[in-house]
Amino acid sequence: AGRRLGNCHRRLEKKPTNVHVNDQPRHDRGGGAASGSRRSVDDPSIAAMIVMIVFADRVSRFVDEHPTLRMLALSFLILIGVMLVAEGIGAHLDKGYIYFAMTFAIIVEVLNMRLRQRHAKVQRREAVN
Repeated sequence: AGRRLGNCHRRLEKKPTNVHVNDQPRHDRGGGAASGSRRSVDDPSIAAMIVMIVFADRVSRFVDEHPTLRMLALSFLILIGVMLVAEGIGAHLDKGYIYFAMTFAIIVEVLNMRLRQRHAKVQRREAVN
């Protein structure tokens, strides 16, 4: 019992805030606001923003046409938010489980959308006859 209590304090110790992950002091890295230089946004971020702006209307229309997809997207946001809060308080969640659940839900929704389309076509044919 003595060892457990003695080692427990090591996990609770706070790391100094002026040390970077690579054990380099933050003030020695340069490029910060104090040095007067500005950080630039990298090219992939700019490309991602452009893609989001270009496809925003199409995605919005698609989600408006499929209310179940809207609910799925909202549940994904809640799932990701809970995961971020859990990681923020120190709990480790394996992201593989989260990604698998999201992928499975998307596959099920795509199958449901196809089934609804086929069902609507059959109903239209029966209404004409």
